[in-house]
Amino acid sequence: MEVTHATSTGTKVTPGSATAVGMATDFTQLGQARERHFPFVSTAWGLRRWPNERRSTRLFDFSHLNRCRQLQHRRRRHQQSSPSLKNVIESNPKHAPGWIAAAGLEEAAGKILAARKLITSGCKACSDNEDIWLESARLHDKTSAKAILAEAVRFLPESVRIWLYAAKLEQDAEAKKSVLRKGLEYVPNSVQLWKAAVDLEDDEND
Repeated sequence: MEVTHATSTGTKVTPGSATAVGMATDFTQLGQARERHFPFVSTAWGLRRWPNERRSTRLFDFSHLNRCRQLQHRRRRHQQSSPSLKNVIESNPKHAPGWIAAAGLEEAAGKILAARKLITSGCKACSDNEDIWLESARLHDKTSAKAILAEAVRFLPESVRIWLYAAKLEQDAEAKKSVLRKGLEYVPNSVQLWKAAVDLEDDEND
């Protein structure tokens, strides 16, 4: 039994005939043209593949979308938490964790200047707290951080963590040694400071 198909013009086409072969060629050319002009073909589950690639699948880059979602989440969290933390530091300005949390919230929202302003105020209000000085140094650039820690040791000269952080900020080995020696004047029994000083000497001798 011979099977025929009608084209859009009403012409009957029999498989194997010249007309059918011509149509097949047209479809082949159409497919090739599609691959030339639309090489990026969508597939299921959000994956995308280059048609001519073998055994490889290129995933669609969702990183920008994820970053936008993360930013929106941070902004919502900032809007929800900011008033509460503001009340905390206003009602109890001597509570260093409140200042640190408030500055961290601003940093997470991308407001680094606001974070620095908050933590600087916190250092003034809680000058006897080691953590708030260290957080302030972390939030600032290296030059400012050095000045912050120099101020911190005026209030907390026996803070080993502050002396170690101050030494870490120095690039030159001699400057590091100078900071550590100064720290040992205030905390002569600190094992951590002595170890850091000895390690510096060993590095130079190697």
